[in-house]
Amino acid sequence: MSEPGYRRGARLAGVRPVAALGRARRRLLGCAIVLLCFGVLCCVLDSAGAEPVRADPRCLGAIEPEPVRIAAALGADTVRLGDGRVVRLAGIVGPRPPLAGRGRDLDLGELSETARARLAALASDWEFSLAGRGTDRHGRTVGHLVRVVDRVSLAATLVGEGLAKVVPDGDACARGHLDLEARARAAERGLWREAALKPFAAVDHGLAGEQGSYAIVEGRVVSVGRSGTRTYLNFGTDLRRDFAVVIDDKSRAAIEAAGFGPAKLDGKTIRVRGLVTALDPSGRDGARIAITMPEQIEWVKR
Repeated sequence: MSEPGYRRGARLAGVRPVAALGRARRRLLGCAIVLLCFGVLCCVLDSAGAEPVRADPRCLGAIEPEPVRIAAALGADTVRLGDGRVVRLAGIVGPRPPLAGRGRDLDLGELSETARARLAALASDWEFSLAGRGTDRHGRTVGHLVRVVDRVSLAATLVGEGLAKVVPDGDACARGHLDLEARARAAERGLWREAALKPFAAVDHGLAGEQGSYAIVEGRVVSVGRSGTRTYLNFGTDLRRDFAVVIDDKSRAAIEAAGFGPAKLDGKTIRVRGLVTALDPSGRDGARIAITMPEQIEWVKR
């Protein structure tokens, strides 16, 4: 006999059948997976910081592109083509610790592998145009690789995502790459999260210990001087111990034509980059960077 108030097949208050509970759990699990995937996607997009960057046709000039396919990414800035040639991307360098001074002991292996994997993903199964600019001393072709289907530039994308920094070498794309690098640095993407890789302050006397390394330096030009065939941009009042930029007369005309003449730079805050040298190898004297092309100089907006 049934108990009063209970009907066969009726649900007890607050109790769901087993099947209903199973369906609810599956729905919750499905929602959790969707949220997890969305979170991972957001993290990936945030780490990249931007979509792939299209090539600026103005910077490639009159170079006749060559159709190629990429067989493998050998490093953060180097690939092997299907025909066996090795190509180093022009005007950039992937994550690597400085040769001396601040940051020389950094372990950038994981970041370097991230950059290599990103390069491989961008290159996978696509046809590219190679705008070659000759070969380097290791016999590698130096140039730009642009994806044919959507005009994505490998070099520009890596720089924009903080997976490479700009090393001007006379390439016409350098100015656009510098703008991409500045945005990546401001957002602290990729290698710009490392304090030791960020630009030095020109007043930092530790720069003298960076001899032999490629450095980026920011500061205000205090005075401009001349000695022989060289112009000096001085970033301090102690002309021997403070940091200075050196411009040889052979390079001065091109630098002035680009709007970076010494008279215009006097009193301004700028960012420069190049190989650090010093008057005294012991490091007691101030650091120097020789500027040979205008792309080594940037205006700094405060």
